[in-house]
Amino acid sequence: MKRRRPKQPSTERLAQGDRGPHNEPVEFRTLVENDYAAIDAAERVHLLRFKRTDHPIPMDTDLGPIFQAFADVLERYDTKRWAMLIDLRAAPGRNDANFETTIAKWQMSLFRRFDRTAVVVRTAAGRLQILRVASGPNASAVFLDEGQAIRHLTGSPTPAEKPKAPAS
Repeated sequence: MKRRRPKQPSTERLAQGDRGPHNEPVEFRTLVENDYAAIDAAERVHLLRFKRTDHPIPMDTDLGPIFQAFADVLERYDTKRWAMLIDLRAAPGRNDANFETTIAKWQMSLFRRFDRTAVVVRTAAGRLQILRVASGPNASAVFLDEGQAIRHLTGSPTPAEKPKAPAS
């Protein structure tokens, strides 16, 4: 039996250090969620967050319906005005080729259309994994700290390692 999350919108206030560009607290409201991830919005700072849960995605799962719900919500947002934070800290590690290929397709359709994106991971190994698979001109900055990623996306830049574009 699958674990179900409550369907009602929720709000989450980040820790004291996670503040917007004018030192205001960043509060997220959940827009859509399923067993594997949620999309939240912090409207005051025009920030969307894709937040992966710790629920593993089984090998035989069709990712289409899972990610289409997220795509439908993201269609409503102006990608020039809104930034995207991709929080993968809770996601169980997985790097089999089929999964990476399928996820890459969805990442392209969901996240690459945003002008400003950042990824938050739990470990240095996770950071290296993201840097390995995400390259090119629209590659995301990668952080180990959500507060730094938020400051980077909302106008208080902090140094981050961005993947290099492939040499031509």
